[in-house]
Amino acid sequence: MAAVDDESEDGKIYLWQVSGSKLVAQSPIKAHDDGISIVRFSRDGKLLVTGSWDGTLKLWSLDNAELIQLLAGHHAPINAIDFHPSQSLIASGAEDGNLIIWEFSPDKLLQYSCHRLQDYLTTNPNLSRSDRQLCPNVSPNR
Repeated sequence: MAAVDDESEDGKIYLWQVSGSKLVAQSPIKAHDDGISIVRFSRDGKLLVTGSWDGTLKLWSLDNAELIQLLAGHHAPINAIDFHPSQSLIASGAEDGNLIIWEFSPDKLLQYSCHRLQDYLTTNPNLSRSDRQLCPNVSPNR
């Protein structure tokens, strides 16, 4: 996955997928109502965080281009973002000089993943009862 420009005045993320020796444009994602001031990929390439002129950050899954979490706390445009090497922390800085360290815990990832699996775990007739217990908030149908 590649992103060409940090700034997007229309609030959209423009991503490209590498296919052989070609870059194939993906559909743009409407990420923020205001413009995007900065983007950063996680070191493993599975997550993307976007910062906006409205002072919010959004954490995205690149597997399916879905929003994982909105991070609101800044009161000025975001101008710096980075993932901690453990990928459980995100640091963000804004034009007003404030720095925020955001914790993104494995529990939040599990909650997100279970939410994504809920329909599959409850409706797939080929799953055993024990398979349906993978996520504690998903009740078995069988």
